[in-house]
Amino acid sequence: MIFDGTSSWSDVTSNAQLNPANITIISLVKFSGFNSAICQGNQIISKGYPYVVPGMWGLAATDNVYDNSCSIYSPNYTQLASQLGNATYGLSAGNYISTNTWYFMATSYNGTTVKLYQVPMDPAFHVNNVSPIATVATSGAPVGSNTQDVSIGRHLNPSYPYWFNGSMDELALFNRTLSDSEIQYMYDYLWGLIIINHPFTDTLLCKGANFNLHYTVNDTDIFQPGNTFTAQLSDASGSFASPVNIGTLTSTNSGAIPCNIPAGTSTGSAFRIRIVSSNPVDTSINNGKNIQIVTTFPAPVANSNTPVCAGVGDSIKL
Repeated sequence: MIFDGTSSWSDVTSNAQLNPANITIISLVKFSGFNSAICQGNQIISKGYPYVVPGMWGLAATDNVYDNSCSIYSPNYTQLASQLGNATYGLSAGNYISTNTWYFMATSYNGTTVKLYQVPMDPAFHVNNVSPIATVATSGAPVGSNTQDVSIGRHLNPSYPYWFNGSMDELALFNRTLSDSEIQYMYDYLWGLIIINHPFTDTLLCKGANFNLHYTVNDTDIFQPGNTFTAQLSDASGSFASPVNIGTLTSTNSGAIPCNIPAGTSTGSAFRIRIVSSNPVDTSINNGKNIQIVTTFPAPVANSNTPVCAGVGDSIKL
């Protein structure tokens, strides 16, 4: 969606699903310019009127942390901020936002702690360790208790709409607090990194087992001709300090990597799998759930399709 900074926005009618007790807001945005009107707010999304009222939530950018003034316009010092409950949470000096640059921006709130995330979406550089740029303890300002509509690209206050000027490619709301690893997953997904498919259909594997590891590439322009995807197995504790390659596929698109668990693999119940690429060189997050590797499967359940280890060769999606 493209917003002109003066008169374009989108509203969503309020309902109970938009009043969560905990929340995570994720956006992929590019500012074409910043609002120079009084108080210089740039509202990505908000729910609540007037600006900060009990129960509201929102994500925005502002220069007021820098100059602490509604009358001074400081576009070179615009920063990420979120509104949660009846308070606004911003950043200390730094992490200033540039125009004409795509950013992955997010905020989460669990009732006591606010986290802010901001990462430039550089197609030539993938960030492997997305973490909060600010973590703020609160006095407990509840969200999820107002009946105002949700506004995208402005604030509902007609006197202070805080127009957004730019583009939004993604905007997602979660009714819980995503963990840092889940925020990383969302960034990876939007950046276009290879993603191991979910949900799990099998987390119990035999030594020597063959299976296909299904994955998705969200942006096929990232991976170059001749790229190889390599599936790697962790050790029994989930560490990739010395990963074992268990399958490869030369591709730039979504697909399935033929894999084999080496017969000499130790048994254990906390194995993980990840995928690394060669062109460009990058690493996916792991499959997100422990895998048990055994010598023999537990005794089959009557009238079930429980496999046995000898000759097993099922196709799984991790």
